[in-house]
Amino acid sequence: MTQREALGTRELRVEVAEPGEREALRALLDAYLLEHAAYLEPPAGATSAGRYPYLPLYWRGAGRYPFLVGAGDAIVGFALICHPSSTRDRRFRVAEFYIRPSHRRAGFGRAALRVIWARFPGRWTLQVLARNTGARAFWSHCIEEATGRPPTVTEIRGNDGPRIRYEFAIAKIDRERDAGFRGSEAPPGVPERRTAVALVAPG
Repeated sequence: MTQREALGTRELRVEVAEPGEREALRALLDAYLLEHAAYLEPPAGATSAGRYPYLPLYWRGAGRYPFLVGAGDAIVGFALICHPSSTRDRRFRVAEFYIRPSHRRAGFGRAALRVIWARFPGRWTLQVLARNTGARAFWSHCIEEATGRPPTVTEIRGNDGPRIRYEFAIAKIDRERDAGFRGSEAPPGVPERRTAVALVAPG
C-alpha cells in the first residue's frame, strides 16, 4: 500500500520495520542515543540500543510502530511511534525520531513526519531535552507546518534534566482534495503492520 507526496525530485519511503529489519533499526538507535547523550543533564537513561528497554515491545504487542525512513537504497532514519492504546495517555506519542546527520536539512525529516502524522490523525505529544536547541527548533517548525498553529509547550523536569513537552492535534487529511497525495487509501484506524509510503523530498 503506497502513497506519494510530491515535494521535489527525490523519493523517500516510510515503512513499518519487519522483525528481520530489527538490527538495522538497532544500529540507527545506537547512533541516535549516542547523539542524545550529549544533551542529558545529568547522564541518565539508555545510551545504547542494548540498554533501551522498550525496543522489543515494538514487535511484540499492538499499538507500537517502528518506522524506517529510506531514501534510494539507503536507510536514513527511524521513528518509534506509540498509539494511545499502548500507553496510559490518550494521545499518540513520538517516542523517538532520528535522521542521519548526512541527510539532515534536506526535508527528509519533515516529509517523514507528515506521512506518519497523516496516518494517525488525533492528539499528539512528544518531549525534547531543553538543551537540544536544534531539536526544539525542528519540532516547533514541523508541528506548526503540519497543524497551522504553534503547539502547546510546557517545561517539565525529567530524571535526565529539563525537557520541553509539545502537545498538538493532527487533523484527518482528505486525500481526494489534497493534491499532494496520490495512490491507495489506507484503511481507517490503525494502519496495517507493513505500510510503505513513497515521497519525493525537497533538496
